[in-house]
Amino acid sequence: GGDGSAIDEFFSTKNSSVGELRDELQETVKEKVEESKKRGFIFFIDDLDRINPPTAVELLELLKNIFTLEYCVFVLAIDYDVVVKGLKPKFGELTDTNEREFRSFFDKIIQVPFTMPVSNYKIDSFLQQSLLEIGWLNTSQAQTTPLIGRISKTAQLTVSNNPRSLKRLLNNLSLIHCINASISDDNEKIN
Repeated sequence: GGDGSAIDEFFSTKNSSVGELRDELQETVKEKVEESKKRGFIFFIDDLDRINPPTAVELLELLKNIFTLEYCVFVLAIDYDVVVKGLKPKFGELTDTNEREFRSFFDKIIQVPFTMPVSNYKIDSFLQQSLLEIGWLNTSQAQTTPLIGRISKTAQLTVSNNPRSLKRLLNNLSLIHCINASISDDNEKIN
C-alpha cells in the first residue's frame, strides 16, 4: 500500500526485517569496499517510469528504506510526471494545494535532482550521422545543411527531441531501408 507495509510483510516471511536486511547489506558493502580499496559503488536505475506508477513508488520507497547505505550512490532516471501518477492513491490528484506533499515525497528520496534539458538537444548532427550510418542518406546528402535542417524539423514536429523517440524513428527507417534493399535484390535476381 505505498507505506512500506508490503515490503515489511515480505521480509517478515523471510525471517528478516528491513532493518536487518539493510544492516547485512551495509556490512557486505563495507567489506567489499575495504577489500577492493575503492571508494564505493554507484548504482544506475533506469526506466522506473516505464512500470506501473504505484509499483514505481513502492520501489522508490524500497530504495529509501533498504538502500540508504554508506559507500553507495544511486542514480535514478525517472520521469517525475509519470511517477507522480503512482502517488495519487496516497495524496489524491495533484493540485496546487497538495503539490508540496508530492514534492516532499521526492525530496525525501532524491537528494540531488537534475532535469535533463531535452528541449536543448541539438539533433541535427545526431540525425545526420545516424541517417548516414543506416544508409538512408549518402555522403553528399548528409553534407546538405538545408536537407538536414528539414529532416530535423520534421523529426521535432513528429517525434520530438526525445532521444528514445528519435532512436525508435531511426530503427524504423533502418528496417524500411533493409526491406527496400531486400526487395531491390529480389527484383534484380528476377530480371
